[in-house]
Amino acid sequence: MESLVRVLRDLIRAFRYYRFYIFSKELYSSVVTIVRESGLSGLVRIRPLGSNRQYFILELDFRNYIARCREVCTGNDGLINNECFIRCREESMDKLYNDVINKLENFMKNVSVGG
Repeated sequence: MESLVRVLRDLIRAFRYYRFYIFSKELYSSVVTIVRESGLSGLVRIRPLGSNRQYFILELDFRNYIARCREVCTGNDGLINNECFIRCREESMDKLYNDVINKLENFMKNVSVGG
């Protein structure tokens, strides 16, 4: 439990400053546990850095937001309004970031309390 709390603390710190977390394969199972148990599935994604799979990155998964923004900002002529798309993307990414931080902090409270 101690190592999970330490990984969680490091992950929260990294997300606050960089909006991603790079970790080694030794921490992979802990990170997957945090993602699953904190309700982050679908909000973040894990992918390997490089072909040797020694390191991984946990990052915001904004693919769904990009598709939604594209749909919202496409005019009747089939062209995307760039201003609308950029504004939508930035707002969506900020919301996603805040949702991820809130879920991580709530999970930290539950883990710290022993729940």
